[in-house]
Amino acid sequence: RVERASPPASRGRSGVADYNEAMSRSLGALAVLAVAAMGLFGAATDTVRSQAGVVVLIDANVTGNTPRRVQAIEECVSASVGSTVEVDIVAPEPGIPSSGGIAAYELTFYYDLNVINVIAADHNQLLKQAQGSNLFAVGSELPDASGEFHAVAGDIGKAGIEPAGTSEVGPGVLTRLTLRVVRTGVTPLGLRGVDLRDDAGDPIAIAESRRGTLYAGA
Repeated sequence: RVERASPPASRGRSGVADYNEAMSRSLGALAVLAVAAMGLFGAATDTVRSQAGVVVLIDANVTGNTPRRVQAIEECVSASVGSTVEVDIVAPEPGIPSSGGIAAYELTFYYDLNVINVIAADHNQLLKQAQGSNLFAVGSELPDASGEFHAVAGDIGKAGIEPAGTSEVGPGVLTRLTLRVVRTGVTPLGLRGVDLRDDAGDPIAIAESRRGTLYAGA
C-alpha cells in the first residue's frame, strides 16, 4: 500500500510539480512490479534477443564479485550434501548499456528440486547502487523447493540514467542466491524468462542467458 502525502506547500509551483512527478514514477513503478508479480511482466518467448545485447548468466563462484563487478565466470561447482552454496546471476562486461540503464528485471531460476533448494535471495545488488535508489523486490516464498525460483525487482527512485537518475549502467550482479544441497546428483543452474527493463520501461535486448551446473556428492 502506498500512502500519498500532501505536497510541500513551502516549495511553490516547482516543488509541487517535482513532487507530482516523483509520485507518478513511484506509483507507476509499483504498478509494473505488481503486474510482474502476477506473471504478466513478460514471458520467456517475449525476450528480445540480439547479438549486441546483454549477456546474463550464472556465476557459480561469487568470490570477488560485487554489485558492480563480476570476476571470472565459473559455470560449474561441486558441493556435499547438507552444505550451502552461493551463486550469482550476473551481467558481465560490458553489462547494461549506458543508453538506457536498468530499472527493473524479472527472471526464473530453475533447478532439480531433488538435489538442491533455494534458501535465500539477496536482491540488494546492481539495482541498488545509484545514489537515491529505492529498491522494491518480490519473489517466490523461501525456502523454495519447487524447482523454479521466480524473482522481480525494480528501482522506484528518481527517473533517469545515473548519475542524474537511479537507473544503473555497466556490469554487475543482479541477484545472489543461496542454495542448500539436499541429495547427491547433478542439477542445472538455469535461467528462463529473463526480462530486463531500461529507464523508459522498454525491454533491454538479451544476447544470451547461460546456465551452470552443480555436482552434489555425499
